[in-house]
Amino acid sequence: MFFFEKQLASLHYDLHVTDLVARTPAAYARLLTLLADHGTLGQSMHYAGTLSDPILQLLPDHQYRTGALEHWMMRVVDVRAALERRGYALREADVELELDVRDELLPANAGRYVLRVSGGRGTVRRGGGGALRLDVRALSPLYSGHLTARTLASIGQLDAEPDALAHADGIFTSPHPWMPDFF
Repeated sequence: MFFFEKQLASLHYDLHVTDLVARTPAAYARLLTLLADHGTLGQSMHYAGTLSDPILQLLPDHQYRTGALEHWMMRVVDVRAALERRGYALREADVELELDVRDELLPANAGRYVLRVSGGRGTVRRGGGGALRLDVRALSPLYSGHLTARTLASIGQLDAEPDALAHADGIFTSPHPWMPDFF
């Protein structure tokens, strides 16, 4: 009997999923069925994803555990180019945001900028009143969508007039950045 139990124990495995992509509700349902089909022998599934991954919303009872959490790391090295080359979700609106950026490492980045977003594209010029004041280290998580302007303001990383704060949250709204690979 002991030998039989040992043989059964060796049949259990962990499922390591490297890619999980679906575009329709039916495709998501099929993926969940495929994963559930491993439930009799699979003990756990490992998947590198983001906490906002839609597949997590579809899990029964939303039961999952997170493992290693790697924070998004980036630095804006050319403020003007970065703001002009980024796409923006605002398509119908025509919004201006006046930024005052501090950058002790790259002095050419420092200064006041006016970002105008129209039709999902941004144009930048020097100047403006600097209604939104932040260090380039706070600009990076705002720019990438990692943190909202309100979150950055709440932790003292950004200072802004109320209208500028609302505009920044609208302009920089995006899905939470993530990538499945670690370098």
